[in-house]
Order: sequence, then structure tokens, then C-alpha cells
Amino acid sequence: MKKQMIKLTQIVPFLASILVGYLIGVFESNAEATYNNLPYLLGTIVFPMIVGIFLGLEDAIKEWRREGKLRFNYIMFLLFTVIPLLGVINYYFIGLKIIPGLHELFGSIYFNWTIMIISGFYFIRSFYKEKE
Repeated sequence: MKKQMIKLTQIVPFLASILVGYLIGVFESNAEATYNNLPYLLGTIVFPMIVGIFLGLEDAIKEWRREGKLRFNYIMFLLFTVIPLLGVINYYFIGLKIIPGLHELFGSIYFNWTIMIISGFYFIRSFYKEKE
């Protein structure tokens, strides 16, 4: 039997998710003590996005190793990253009311996490190589 080597792209996301999860716990404890919720809220927005980035990282690295010029797909970035991010920010910061009606759409914290994981995945996939 062949021994399989653990790839760096497999271990780094695992360690990073543990670190970020620990930081969110620290931010939550700090928010309870000081009533400063902003770092905790930003952590809960960024953490699922980082998980999504790590999910798409292996395919993105394969894409980036190809020959060609690195490009950025703005339409994919706007549709799958910026617009959902506005909805999630609108949910967390209810007083902002960036886009009316989005609070009812983004009503569950688990739905928001799912949206941010998908947004992170499409963010990393927005970079691609174009053959010259």
C-alpha cells in the first residue's frame, strides 16, 4: 500500500478554521464583557466566507497554475459576493437598512452562514486564467 501524503491545501484550511473559530470565541467573550459587538459581528461574517474560500482554494490553485494571464470576473464577484454580503450586513446591522426588505429574506443565522460560505467560494473562483 502506498502512503498518502497530506496535502498542504488540506491541512491549512483545517488549522485556519480552528484559529478563526478560537478568535470568534475571544471576540464573543469580549463583546459580553465590554458591550462592543462590532468585532464579534465582523468575525461571524468573515469566518464563513473564509471557509468558502478554503473550499474553492484547491480548484483555484489548479486554475492559477495553468498558462495564461490572470483575470478577475467582476460579474461573478458582484452577483455572488457583493450582493449577498449587503444582505448579510443588512441583517446584522438592522439600523442601517441598506436595502429595504432584505431583513425578511436573510432571517436566519444559518441561512446567512450558508450564503457567506457560497460567497467565499465564488470570490476565490472569480480569479481565473485566460489563454493568450
